[in-house]
Amino acid sequence: MADAIAWVSFLAPNNSISSFFAQEPLLAAATEATEKETANGSLILAGVLLSLVVIYFASKLGGEICSRINLPPVLGELIGGVIVGISALNLLVFPEGGADASSSMIMSFLQTTAGLSPEAANSVFQTQGEVISVLAELGVIILLFEIGLESDLQELIRVGPQAAVVAVVGVVAPFVAGTAGLAFLFNVPAVPAIFAGAALTATSIGITAKVLAEIGRLSAKEGQIIIGAAVLDDVLGIIILAVVASLAKTGEIVITNVIYLIISAGVFLVGSILLGRLLSPYF
Repeated sequence: MADAIAWVSFLAPNNSISSFFAQEPLLAAATEATEKETANGSLILAGVLLSLVVIYFASKLGGEICSRINLPPVLGELIGGVIVGISALNLLVFPEGGADASSSMIMSFLQTTAGLSPEAANSVFQTQGEVISVLAELGVIILLFEIGLESDLQELIRVGPQAAVVAVVGVVAPFVAGTAGLAFLFNVPAVPAIFAGAALTATSIGITAKVLAEIGRLSAKEGQIIIGAAVLDDVLGIIILAVVASLAKTGEIVITNVIYLIISAGVFLVGSILLGRLLSPYF
């Protein structure tokens, strides 16, 4: 019995050593995967930083040129985006438009310098696009928040009827003109024509507010009317697009969805106004 125990004790260390050497390939594979993830993270960071540099210089250059010829700087920023984007130089391309890594000059540069495979380049390209999209959304949120800080709630309420008239005209006119123009002039079928007309009702409150802020008219009466109309225009545009999308998908209008959108939008607007009036004395 003692001899058997001694024999087992003698074999145990060898089994441990064998297990250790058997695990070496697994450790090497895990280390290689970690190093690969670190390298991809560095490339994603490099792609994001290069993209931000291109965005900054293109927007500042375009804005400065427009400022010198007495045009709103935001127009130059938009033109700068068109030039560096997929329409011209292809410096900055995003996967949301159906493009791949080979369409972006920035990704082609990173792929050449880092020796990435096409699969790895596309993976980095997708992640870089997601990061830039998050940063873009954050920028819009900050812009609108700043505009909200500079807006006078009492003035917005005072010019509410005028803003409502402007908003209704701003929604009805492009919707009717776009739908009728496509249907009667270009013989577009009814549903696509209605959908295109609904798309024409959309406005950008961010662009409008920035232009007003740049020319110093954001706090003026006309500026508050435009801001109020833009807010109502967005609400009406969302309702119209929801109705048209339901019509295009099912061939009929779901009244319950329309009522839900109207009620939720109304509750949101009224709640925002009441909350603003409640908290404004403390700021």
